[in-house]
Amino acid sequence: IGGFSAKQAHRLEARVGTRNALLIIPLGLAAVFILESQFVFILGFIFIFMQSLFSGPFHPLLEDYINKRIPSSKRATVLSIKNMVNSLLFITLSPLIGYFVDLYSLTSTLLLMGLALVAMSLVFFFAYQKRSGAQLVTIS
Repeated sequence: IGGFSAKQAHRLEARVGTRNALLIIPLGLAAVFILESQFVFILGFIFIFMQSLFSGPFHPLLEDYINKRIPSSKRATVLSIKNMVNSLLFITLSPLIGYFVDLYSLTSTLLLMGLALVAMSLVFFFAYQKRSGAQLVTIS
C-alpha cells in the first residue's frame, strides 16, 4: 500500500503542489492517529491501511523538494543529514512510544501522537510561511 501510494506521489504533487502536500500528509497521518485512538478495534485495519496510504508519498515528495531547492554541491550533505535525523528520531521515539503505551494505554498514546503531529506540522508550516512569505493555496 505504501509503495503504491509512493508511486502515485507525483499525482498528489501535481494536484496540490509540493508544499501543500508536505503539509497535508502529516496532518492526514495525525487525523488517522487520532481516529485510531478512538476506534482501535472496530476500524483498526482500515486505519493501518490509511497510515500506509498517507506515509507512502511523504519521502518521495520530500526528496524531490530537497532536490529542487538545494544546490547540487550541498545536496548529498543535506540528504545524508535528513536520513541521519530520520534514524535518530526512530531510535529515540520508538522506545518512548512503547514506554507511553506501557505507562498509559495504546489509545492515549495514539491520541498524543496525533496531537503532537498536528502541533509539529503547524509549527513547521507557519515557520516556513513566515520565512518565505509562502501562502497555502487552495485546491480547485
